[in-house]
Amino acid sequence: IYGGRVIDSYDQRLIQTYMKEYFGDFVFDHLQPFHFFNDRNKSLKYDYFIPELRDFLSAKRRWLLKEANITIEPQIEYNFEHVLPGKISSLFQRNINVDANPIEPQQFDYQFLSKNVLFNQFFHYSIFRDFYLAYIDRLPLYSPPDVLGLHANAEINYLTKTAFEIYSNMLDLQPEQHDIEDNSSREQFVLSLIDDILQQIPPKNDLNSIKQKFKQVSTPLTIVLLQEIQRFNLLTSIMWKSLNELKQALNGQISFSIQLEEINKHLYHGQLPSLWRSYAPETKKSLGNWMEHFQRRNQQYEKWIQTGELKIINLSGLHVPESYLAAIVQIAARKNQWPLDKVTFYTNVTKWQNIGLNN
Repeated sequence: IYGGRVIDSYDQRLIQTYMKEYFGDFVFDHLQPFHFFNDRNKSLKYDYFIPELRDFLSAKRRWLLKEANITIEPQIEYNFEHVLPGKISSLFQRNINVDANPIEPQQFDYQFLSKNVLFNQFFHYSIFRDFYLAYIDRLPLYSPPDVLGLHANAEINYLTKTAFEIYSNMLDLQPEQHDIEDNSSREQFVLSLIDDILQQIPPKNDLNSIKQKFKQVSTPLTIVLLQEIQRFNLLTSIMWKSLNELKQALNGQISFSIQLEEINKHLYHGQLPSLWRSYAPETKKSLGNWMEHFQRRNQQYEKWIQTGELKIINLSGLHVPESYLAAIVQIAARKNQWPLDKVTFYTNVTKWQNIGLNN
């Protein structure tokens, strides 16, 4: 009810919007009846009210049955369609009111509640806003994953990710200024870590020599190997350059830049520097675990260069594993003369535990 009348020819889209938001309840302001004044006597006012609850109930009932699968009790429906319109009509709808003190709506047993639905003593319509808020307040703050149709592992993954984020944020909030003794020990720790990492960085591979070696047996896998070696060489160059510059900055030979400050902070906290991360395959590993992965990648590349095509390969050790899989598809399509767009992969779990295979 708004503006002193029940909305009848309301836009159906707006009706559905209100119903979906408040689960079948219209939300209106306080009752605002229209008033008309007598031309002869301005002190006399006439109330004008048009109840049209049947149309309102019809639209609302259709939505409840269709969207929410809720049925309206027969007694409520009867009151809404027959009793309530008649009472409102007899009380509010007048063509001319000559009474100088017209009856106000609050004198009757109807209550027009702000932000709620029409409510009265004989029409106990219990679905309105305050009841929903009270019910929501009683809901538990913690909901297990099965409530949302999720597996228990989803909660484990979420909590693990949240714990890592909290730990990372706590490290970022650590003060940058330290005492002289603490600052000296911190620099010594980072310097020793730099020397350790520099010893683990392999020399760059010569792409020209690799091309000459595989020139006679060039395959799609050879192209993948060359692309991987090129990316790996770029990563090792970035690591070597940034670590040497940081070492010089810690020794006072050059000034610290923003990038060197960030690398220094990440190395001290055992995190992978953002500069290295941008040139490496996507990872969430810490610095120590990433260096072990870095060594395994280098060993796989060296074995690939020495022995040629590998029978078993670690896809996570490649910078772009999709290119390796695409090369396998191309080789199989050429060998069997298959259309390239008709070839796909399938996986099979085996009991093989070594690479000493004849087939």
